[in-house]
Amino acid sequence: MAVRTGSDLLRMGIMKETTYGTDPGTKLYSWPHIITNFPNPTEDFGRTMIRSLGSGRLYGMTYDTKSEYGFTVESLVNDDGAVSLIAAALGAQAIAPADTLSLGDLESFVIETGISNGSDLSYELYKGCKVNTLTLEATENEPLTMTVDWIAQTLTRSTSQVTRSSGSGDGAVGDLTDPTAVPKQMGDITITVKPITNGTVGSAMTGLIMRSFTLEIANNLERIYSLGGTKHLGSLIEQGMDITGSFTLISQNDDFAARFAADGANNGVQLEIVIDNIGKAATENVKLVLPKVRLLSRDFAKDVTDAGPIEEAYDFHVQSSPTVTMNDSS
Repeated sequence: MAVRTGSDLLRMGIMKETTYGTDPGTKLYSWPHIITNFPNPTEDFGRTMIRSLGSGRLYGMTYDTKSEYGFTVESLVNDDGAVSLIAAALGAQAIAPADTLSLGDLESFVIETGISNGSDLSYELYKGCKVNTLTLEATENEPLTMTVDWIAQTLTRSTSQVTRSSGSGDGAVGDLTDPTAVPKQMGDITITVKPITNGTVGSAMTGLIMRSFTLEIANNLERIYSLGGTKHLGSLIEQGMDITGSFTLISQNDDFAARFAADGANNGVQLEIVIDNIGKAATENVKLVLPKVRLLSRDFAKDVTDAGPIEEAYDFHVQSSPTVTMNDSS
């Protein structure tokens, strides 16, 4: 019996479902980025212990009350396409979309992965997968990272992969190849900040020196179980969406401080933030426009022992639905 190691893990494939919780059986798309971690998938069966008459001082039996699955994928964003994961998190058309996407209910996906140590094969098929949270993080001199937290309806394990012979994807999970493009860095993407005055979006603020940027899309999914002869969740309720983030920049004037200090109830002190060139320029580029951004908190550290540049850090919340544009070269 051979020991399994991290190097035995197979690629991960993804495909949109037509019916929630049902594998369409078509070819999978290779996971669009460089996966660096697949930490601690959750399997919770709500296992309950029962102490019954005649069992003595020990518990006499156990039983399961539910089947709950979830997992997180950490990856480095590169040019291997489908930053459509952002679209998936926002409820837009996902997997090889084009043009401006309309937002709506979350799509569900089938995700398959596996492990092979040469003598033992094991495949895991997650169905009914929806994005609970997605985090995009850019830091100077570091790769652009994406962390996606998924909730799944079911998990099936098998010694053979699902046969997939039709569709426009890349193939079965065993056919998927490693990514070839290098990770993107903060210098590869463009982040533009525009002031909004009385509802009118102004010109981009120039000369900004931004050192880090984080965006989180949280769908706050709630698992719903119901009577009906199954321990699997019946549906995932999409509660209020929270789109939040933060950024750190070099302090040069009081422009951001003034907007932060202004009355939060005044619609004239908002910002629009545009994140561009997230994917492959021209052919698979993604542009994300965050309208009606509110600055929530400010950190302005003044360290007199350090002669270096002074930084300002802000947390923000997005109050209106973002615009996602794919295949945009502008």
